[in-house]
Amino acid sequence: MEHPKFKILSIDGGGIRGVIPCQFLANLENDLIQEYGEDTRLCDYFDLIAGTSTGGIIAIGLALGVKAQDILDLYVRHGSEIFPEPMQRNVSKAKRIILKKPFYDRLPLKKLLNETFNTDGEPKRIGDAKTRLLIPTYNLESHQIHILKTAHSEKLVRDYQIPVVDAALSTAAAPAYFLPYDFSYDNKGKNGSVQINMMVDGGLVANNPSFMALLEATHCLGIKLEDIGLLSLGTGVVKKACPKKSSHVTPMYWVNPLNGPMIYEIMAEAQSVHVDNLLNLYKNGVGQAQNDKFTYFRLQHQFSENERITLDSTSTTTIRKMLHAGHLLYRDNCCTIKTIFTTTEKQEFKPHYTFS
Repeated sequence: MEHPKFKILSIDGGGIRGVIPCQFLANLENDLIQEYGEDTRLCDYFDLIAGTSTGGIIAIGLALGVKAQDILDLYVRHGSEIFPEPMQRNVSKAKRIILKKPFYDRLPLKKLLNETFNTDGEPKRIGDAKTRLLIPTYNLESHQIHILKTAHSEKLVRDYQIPVVDAALSTAAAPAYFLPYDFSYDNKGKNGSVQINMMVDGGLVANNPSFMALLEATHCLGIKLEDIGLLSLGTGVVKKACPKKSSHVTPMYWVNPLNGPMIYEIMAEAQSVHVDNLLNLYKNGVGQAQNDKFTYFRLQHQFSENERITLDSTSTTTIRKMLHAGHLLYRDNCCTIKTIFTTTEKQEFKPHYTFS
């Protein structure tokens, strides 16, 4: 199989289930480190990394050159700090719905992101990424999709100065779990301080950002379809028990503290499946563009119905299941993925705007 000239990595949203793709990527990076040396990073091999929500956190870390294992440790060692599991979690959620409060405080997550991304004490910005980055968010104030990007095109002057922690907290502000995210940053050399309000989870519009990433490559960067290789990682498909009667699907069913905010999860998972279906259709060419084929791999773990894993499940048993799922994905696909995506390094990345 011919090696693609432009390689894209896309990572879905899915809360704590980000453990699954992160374990896959940690295994991949560890193999590359053993082969090429300790300084090897996944950002050396992918020309564009896209991620939504938890996938956005992983994507930002990888693009900065953070080891995939260090990002995985954030979830495995500190997941219970991000999503505390009180003795009566479901009662607590119900109370918070009644009191009009989010399920969780984002401060523990913000602290962990600062420790993981800003390792030298200097706040990193999107413009510090070592490869192209694409992070979908949604702005409730403007009712517009807000896709955060590196300055990989001359037109992209808006986002490269945004701190990466603020970008991560924006795309991961899942409805009901966290409040919308407000932040300000210093737009150096431009217009001083910039205030951005009401940013929420990119999963509302692009839980699977693969198609957005493909369009970014073809329409923004002018990459030919036949030169593209796209690796899309899901966060696991969880089968949900369907109510026996339609009369049981009441308003409370959609925001059920026993299962998490069902309407958000269903919308996000449906969008992920829809994007996968589209890409499977387009990868072999369609209509007049039937010769415009590209390389596409979608890796997704299927949980059984009795393995109910919500976006905030942080028990030891659940974490172990997700780590195992990530290992299985890698075991079953590593040879193909390594051959196609890591045999050659990425193209040179020169951002149009820098801080100097």
